[in-house]
Amino acid sequence: MDRHPARTTDLPFIDPLSEQIAAGKIGELCQCGCEGFAFEVSTGVTIPPLQDGAGLFYALAFASNFSEEIDMLLFTDECGCLS
Repeated sequence: MDRHPARTTDLPFIDPLSEQIAAGKIGELCQCGCEGFAFEVSTGVTIPPLQDGAGLFYALAFASNFSEEIDMLLFTDECGCLS
């Protein structure tokens, strides 16, 4: 089977995710070495939530010229906004 690498435009939720990113900002950086960071969508912003409530929204894995895979976990807050 011929497999093509996924592009961000292939994600079915790219438009709502883009709205969340445009409405938010990067918060504090994690100090444990995991390269994680907080993301906050301002309260009062009227955009649709990504899901109902807090939790893991989506997991992504990328290949690159590094030997390790690059993984990204997207989480939402209690309002369903990217966090």
